[in-house]
Amino acid sequence: MDLSRINVGKEVDSLCYTCRHESIVCDYWCEKCCIAYHKECLEPPRQIKVLYHPKHPLQLHCLSVYDGRDHMIMCNCCGECSNDDGLYYCCSICNFNLHTVCAIKQNILSINHPKRHDHTLIYFPRKNSLVCDICALGDDKCFIYICYQCDFVVHKLCLNLPTTIRISRHDHRLSFTPSLSNEDWSCGVCRKTVDKNYGEYSCVKGCDYAVHSKCATRRDLWDGKELEGEPEIEYEELKTFEEIGDGIIQHFSHPKHHMKLEKESDKVDDEKWCQACILPIYEEKVSIMEDCSRKAVPTDVTTEKRTLRYASFGGPFLPTGPSPSDESRGFSHRR
Repeated sequence: MDLSRINVGKEVDSLCYTCRHESIVCDYWCEKCCIAYHKECLEPPRQIKVLYHPKHPLQLHCLSVYDGRDHMIMCNCCGECSNDDGLYYCCSICNFNLHTVCAIKQNILSINHPKRHDHTLIYFPRKNSLVCDICALGDDKCFIYICYQCDFVVHKLCLNLPTTIRISRHDHRLSFTPSLSNEDWSCGVCRKTVDKNYGEYSCVKGCDYAVHSKCATRRDLWDGKELEGEPEIEYEELKTFEEIGDGIIQHFSHPKHHMKLEKESDKVDDEKWCQACILPIYEEKVSIMEDCSRKAVPTDVTTEKRTLRYASFGGPFLPTGPSPSDESRGFSHRR
């Protein structure tokens, strides 16, 4: 295999073929096979001593595909797992693991991160479940950096948490704050108590809304975008109907005819069903389309907001009426 050195500044859209590490740029490139390598992954020594783990030397291991998912190895430095046939360094005595490239390139004993803390942070080599001041969790599998002067403790992975984000559980942006006011707070996602002495996210508009750091940055709630310095997009709240007269409206889901308000009834009419949720309507006010076989929509549906935010995605969704070819399916929402 003929490998060429990758020039400084050249962007190669490929992960290292050996370790699949995402955040460290590769050193060598094979033009014929279109694959890249780290130098450390091509020529890894069988045994090394690293500053991250001064007690014992680390041995080179290869994670076989036959080991199964129960043998996934997480790198204590970057938090990523080794792929099915990846190389890694291991101290079996301490259950300490590093990617080959992390073991050789990432021996960083001190970090300056002014956005997170004013002073230099020092690596703490002893395996310990100290509580992180950013995420309020104790995890002995994560690298820990500390500021002795301020009694500040932080996981290496938590240093790069975003400052301002938007999640799907709240209408406004959230910003990271190192502590909250002296009140009782519960997380807006998991509903568990939020310790006001540790970092969390709170609403930038002043709502009584706070979220644990780890809850706020879940992949199913946050789109991964840092919004610090970005202009805020205001989504227009569209009305679902237009008032035509007393009790008469034009609903967006049925532009052909007007709808009129029908008074409450304690009788169930199987022929009268909600066009939105496809359930029978009874004991509530409804808006009726007289010219369309008495199809109906409850008043709480006709007056709801047209712009919604779903838990699986932070962006806005707009409701659409049922398809004329299949009116039994009710309302749906689209982006």
